Amino acid sequence: VSRCFIQAAHIKMNPIKFATAALATTTKTFSRTMMSKSSATERSILCSDGVRIAYQHYPIAPYDTIKSQETRTTNADRCPILCIHGWLDNAASFHLLAPYLSSHLGVEGGSISSEDLAVSANPKEESDGKGETSSSHSEIVVLDLPGHGLSSHKSSDGPPQLLSEYAYYVAEITSALSWDKFDIVGHSMGTGVGIVYAAAFPERVRRMVLLEGAGPLSRNASDCARHVRAACDRRMRSNKLLYPKDSGESPPPSTARVYPSIGAAVEARMDTARRFPGTQYLSEQAAHAMVARATIPAPSVSSKSSEDSAKKEEGERQTPVTFRHDPRLQWPSLQYFTREQVDSLYENISCPTCLLLAEDGWPPDRRSQESVENILKPTYTKLLPGSHHFHADPDTVDAVAAEAVSFLRRAD
Repeated sequence: VSRCFIQAAHIKMNPIKFATAALATTTKTFSRTMMSKSSATERSILCSDGVRIAYQHYPIAPYDTIKSQETRTTNADRCPILCIHGWLDNAASFHLLAPYLSSHLGVEGGSISSEDLAVSANPKEESDGKGETSSSHSEIVVLDLPGHGLSSHKSSDGPPQLLSEYAYYVAEITSALSWDKFDIVGHSMGTGVGIVYAAAFPERVRRMVLLEGAGPLSRNASDCARHVRAACDRRMRSNKLLYPKDSGESPPPSTARVYPSIGAAVEARMDTARRFPGTQYLSEQAAHAMVARATIPAPSVSSKSSEDSAKKEEGERQTPVTFRHDPRLQWPSLQYFTREQVDSLYENISCPTCLLLAEDGWPPDRRSQESVENILKPTYTKLLPGSHHFHADPDTVDAVAAEAVSFLRRAD
């Protein structure tokens, strides 16, 4: 694994200040999870290929800090957690779940109250006679994948989105963090990244929680040529707009849609969820959290200064914004996994897996469902209330978080 360089200080980027101010404007009531004392630190890693990966870091206060020195668990024995978001989302999709995990995974096994854990996992998950055991965790890292959130975009000379490429960044980042073995919590596309990585590096993953997804999407092998042509055609057509005169620079302002306010961008994000298959929806609170991290002031207004601080604060709600994600993420993929390849990945997974699905989530196809049941064979599966982003919705996150905590706290 190539060497990375860690920037230990906070990321000094204007988008962070803008995202923080934008998120603060919401007046909605969040669940008690949002009010957790755990807070994220913004950090980044400069990878060997020049891509800077932004991430949020949550500490986990170990229960054993109150124990005697003789029984204290060393930090080296504690397991970190990597959270991986879905397509066109960002680290903010874990804005409720990550603080919950940070607050509850530092509690000794068996001591979480029924008030804190209103929903418990199926006791038949592991019938090893051990019951609820303590698995100490050290920290939580929530990534912005390349081209998403506050991370930089891939260069203009290569495909911006391949699941195997994302697995590479997981490998490089966790190596830079000196993680030997860790847990993965993935959502949607993030489950695909997690599956690919866990199959390739089975010795590095202790446990895996899959939220509303069970690995990469598969396509028929007979359609390979058609997919390659579609990707090439779209790339040649779009590159003329994204990189005028072969400059290789970032997309010019004129190519990005401008929304009159962050509220308008939030509504557009919610509308996109409603147009997905099934009966999906996205709550305003969840959309606001992700959009706040995914947008920047539109170039035409970002350089203007407010006349006074009061007007500036009020103007955050009305500032025209544009999404900062890499527009190439919406191109057709150059390469898809076949069903046989996905099945092969499942066969190479050796860690316990927890699959949590939403009642109004993404409708699964029959063939994929059969592979999950017969080959991946999740250790524990449960259907929970909510939609595709049930882990980011204050009305449904508590059930998701309780299941994840119960599963992750089990010892190997």
